[in-house]
Amino acid sequence: MQTDQSPYVDMSASDLRLTLLADPVDAACFHVLEAERLEANGLELEARIIGASHWITFRTPQNCVHELFSCHEAVNGKVLSQYGPLKAPFGPVESLVMDEMEYSFHYRIASLKALDPEAREIREAALQAADRDRQTGLIYDFPAQDGLPAPQTIVWACLDPGLLKLATIHSYPNEEALVITHTRIITKLDGRAPQS
Repeated sequence: MQTDQSPYVDMSASDLRLTLLADPVDAACFHVLEAERLEANGLELEARIIGASHWITFRTPQNCVHELFSCHEAVNGKVLSQYGPLKAPFGPVESLVMDEMEYSFHYRIASLKALDPEAREIREAALQAADRDRQTGLIYDFPAQDGLPAPQTIVWACLDPGLLKLATIHSYPNEEALVITHTRIITKLDGRAPQS
């Protein structure tokens, strides 16, 4: 777990948007605060916390997709799809097929004060990920402001054969809100994804 000492600027959960990008994406355009990489069974995952946002790269031998969930527009890379911002709510992104990948994304907004059980489960999984095969967990605390809890971003990811599971939490103490996301990518590497 890391803590950022740079000034934190309050953002709004309603400004978050989901953008799917194709390579190349210039990493120099992002302020990466924490990152981890996983490789297993021909799949590769790079998980990054960028500000109060996340940027995930998922690679197979033939393809690469970037998931950017951020309050800012994508600054580089070829945009495959874009959803949001959350102030214009969008439903689940299900069964989006990109080459040999089947992608799905779900989000929900919860109360920061309610001690959401799903948020607790994701945080615990992120804390324990270092002790488990094919898992990674990132937790990043930003400086607390005005007596509020510290804003926090949490990313948990697991690579199984032909399958990526990802869960994230973005907290907005200024709005007493949590945004919880789940991503699943199935690949044809194990025959489960549909034929294009």
